Amino acid sequence: MSSEKLVKLIVFVRRKPGLSHEEFFKYWREVHAPIFMSLAVAKRNVVKYVQFQIDSDASAELGKFKFAPIAQFDGYAIFYGKTKEQLFELFTDAEYSRTCPNPYLSNPITCSTP
Repeated sequence: MSSEKLVKLIVFVRRKPGLSHEEFFKYWREVHAPIFMSLAVAKRNVVKYVQFQIDSDASAELGKFKFAPIAQFDGYAIFYGKTKEQLFELFTDAEYSRTCPNPYLSNPITCSTP
C-alpha cells in the first residue's frame, strides 16, 4: 500500500440467530473473504479489506462500566479504496448483487457464496 490517502468504509455485521460465534467467524474468514475478494469489482476497487471479530465476553465486561452503550455486533469490516465512489460501486455491482445477501449474516449488505 502506498502513502496516498485512502478512503475507508466500515460495515458492521451480525451473525444469524442460532449460528455460533465460532461458526460465524470461521465462515466469514475462510469462505466469505476469499469469495468477496475474488469478485472483479473488489479486485478493481478495494485496496485493502480487513475483518475484525468482536469478543462478546470482553464487550459484556466493558458494558459493566457504563461508560458508553456497547453496540451489539459480532464484527466489522473495513474496506479501503481510492475513492468513495469506487467503494460504493461494490454494492451496486451486478456480480456482487447476485451473491447477496449472505445466508450467514443478518446484515444484507455483505457478500455470500455464488
